[in-house]
Amino acid sequence: MSDAARNVANCDHDAMDEGTAALTAGAFALIGAFASAGAAMWGARTGAAKGLEAAHAQVEGQEKAEHRHWAREQRMLTLMEVLDQLAALQSTLNAAKVKLTLGEVPPDSLHEQYRTAQGALLRILPRLSVWGPELGPEINTKLINQADQVYKSWWAWQSAVTDGLLADAYSETFQRCDRELTTLHVEFAKMAAQALREPEKAP
Repeated sequence: MSDAARNVANCDHDAMDEGTAALTAGAFALIGAFASAGAAMWGARTGAAKGLEAAHAQVEGQEKAEHRHWAREQRMLTLMEVLDQLAALQSTLNAAKVKLTLGEVPPDSLHEQYRTAQGALLRILPRLSVWGPELGPEINTKLINQADQVYKSWWAWQSAVTDGLLADAYSETFQRCDRELTTLHVEFAKMAAQALREPEKAP
C-alpha cells in the first residue's frame, strides 16, 4: 500500500474513532439526561404525594376541630335551654306560692307556664343523651320527676284553699317538694358550669 493510501486509511480510522467516541459520549449524555429527568419526575411525584398527604391531614384535622367546636356549641345550647326551663319552673312556683300563701287561687296562666316548661324539659332529654355531659340525662330525668311531684303538691294545696280546708299540711308538702327541686336545679347548674368550662372533665 502506498504511503498516500496508508495516510487516507489512518485518517479514516481516526475519524471513525472520533465519531465513535462522540456517539458514545452522546449516548452517555442522553442516558444521564434520562436518569436526571427520571429522578426529577420521581422527586416531583414524591413531593406531590407528601404535599397531598399533608393537605389531607390538615383538612382532616380542621374538620375534626370544627366538629368538636360544633359539638361544644350544641352541648352549650342544650344545657342553657335546660337552665332556662328550670328558671321558668322556679319563677312560676314562686308566683303560685305567693298566691296560695295569701289564700288565693293561682291563675290558669301560671299552670300553663309550668306545664310548658315541664314539656320542654321532657323534649330536651334526648338531646342531652346525645350531647352530654354523661350525667345530664340522669339529673334531667330526676328534675322532670320532681317537677311533677311539685305540681301535684301545688294542686293539692290549691284544692285545699279552694275548699276552705286547713292548708298547712299541703303547704309544707309543697315547700318540701319545691326545696328538693331547687336542690336538683343547683346540682344541674354546677354540672352544666363544669361541662361548659372544662368539657374534657365533664361528668
